[in-house]
Amino acid sequence: MMLGVGGGAKYAEYTAKAEQGQANKYFTLAVKAGIVIAVPLILFGLFFTRQISGLLGGEGHLLDMVASYVRVVLLGSPIMLIYFTLTSFERNDGSPKIAMIAGVIASVMNIVFDYIFIIALDLGVGGVAGATMVAMTCSIAFLLIYRAWKKANYRLVKTGIALKRIIGMCAVGGPTLLNTLLYSFLMITFNLTLYRVAGNIGVAAFGIITTLAFMVQMFFSGVGQGMQPIASYFYGKGISGKLRSIANYAVVTNIILAFVVISLTYVFADGLVAVFNPEQNMELAELAGQGLRIYFTAFLFYGITIVTISFLSVTSSPTFGLVASFLQGGGIAIPLVLVLSRLFGVTGVWATYPTAEFLLAIVSVVFLVRGHRRHGRGL
Repeated sequence: MMLGVGGGAKYAEYTAKAEQGQANKYFTLAVKAGIVIAVPLILFGLFFTRQISGLLGGEGHLLDMVASYVRVVLLGSPIMLIYFTLTSFERNDGSPKIAMIAGVIASVMNIVFDYIFIIALDLGVGGVAGATMVAMTCSIAFLLIYRAWKKANYRLVKTGIALKRIIGMCAVGGPTLLNTLLYSFLMITFNLTLYRVAGNIGVAAFGIITTLAFMVQMFFSGVGQGMQPIASYFYGKGISGKLRSIANYAVVTNIILAFVVISLTYVFADGLVAVFNPEQNMELAELAGQGLRIYFTAFLFYGITIVTISFLSVTSSPTFGLVASFLQGGGIAIPLVLVLSRLFGVTGVWATYPTAEFLLAIVSVVFLVRGHRRHGRGL
């Protein structure tokens, strides 16, 4: 995702400058960097999956299940790298609908092959990861066929390593990497904290909440990623007025979306939890329902931050993107959950996410206003 987002943003910037040759160099460098990154991941998948799974807390029968999943994911990492790179560059090449179709193909085929590998063939947890790899391969095949048919502008060209370009590309895409890594540590911290204050029921409730939250986050992230190619284009053209407008539109869109999501959550929280609680455990239903209503208030602030990170990352402000991703990924929430859980128990855990996002939104607005002022003076 780092290579796709960072390389795609640079590609759009240089395409806007009518420097297609330079733009294609970023595509080539993204592919080369992906190959380099894939090598150690494959080696880890071949030789160190049990050690990695053990470090993550797996033991006994669980260790074997985790290791089988991790092994397939790491061995299939080249597929994931190609998928994220192609979808991002397709989106930045003026074909956002095609990138969206590719994403839909990956999702639908994932469901299909989940059934085939898990239910029909009984391949277990490894089959879950295998289904994801095959689904992404289907999506890649679609993109390659479309590219050959429509003659996409991005293509591999002859270029050296160009370390400075790679660093610049990774600086733009770095916030995505950092945010994802820290989010993983944040989930571990939440799970351990909830196990301490509410036991297995608390962890189960958090699983329901994060499953629903992940689906909702994709809508907000879609707005942020959707504005990125447009912002990169206007930045490359030096059109500051439209650059500020697109950021404002994205912020307003996410705020409206947040109000809709929060309203629906308050009304239908119990029904949503019931879908994941077929045994009708009353304690789980009450805990998850309460948590869902508190936890989802964070989206009022989350959408603002996502847009700000995307905007400032593509307008040569990657430092803020890295800082904001660190704070959003867990830099604020990890210490906050430890404190609030001690003071308010499980309610403090649910309140951690909206509190952290509120603090980060304040920082984001300050930087966004500064960015608007700077671009108001010219790019």
